[in-house]
Amino acid sequence: MMTESINIYILTGPIKTGKTTSIINWSSAKTNVSGIAQPILGKKRYLLDLASNEKRILEVGLAEKNFVQVGKYRFSKKAFEWAKICLLYSAKRKSDWIIVDEVGKLELENKGLEPVITFLIDDCIINKKYNLLFIVRDSLLRSFINKYNLTELNYKIISGPDEL
Repeated sequence: MMTESINIYILTGPIKTGKTTSIINWSSAKTNVSGIAQPILGKKRYLLDLASNEKRILEVGLAEKNFVQVGKYRFSKKAFEWAKICLLYSAKRKSDWIIVDEVGKLELENKGLEPVITFLIDDCIINKKYNLLFIVRDSLLRSFINKYNLTELNYKIISGPDEL
């Protein structure tokens, strides 16, 4: 594998193994890192803008009308729209690293953070202005690689941020 051309990294592992926590800790110790993380605060999932530390509640209750459902979870479409704007701004501001936590079933179905993920990958491969770090659970890794037509020349799978 040619490491000079790699600028897409995929942090993967099983559900609830600390992927988000490790990447938030890693990014807070760096400069010029932006993107979105999905921490669980209390018992609800949030979207966190890593550049500003601003957050929006992602996991919503029955009262929310504008939502998308995945299994038993209901996610705010408004929060996803906000996160997509944050990610596009990250690309515009020329961050060294853009983090996308996490790419899941919604994105594989062209919902959630799509079409922004497709844009970021294409922009990253063509222009090589920044590095992308995606958090993808291990059970969805193959589907992620296939959906976005990644080749071993432009991505590297990692199990923790210490490998960056």
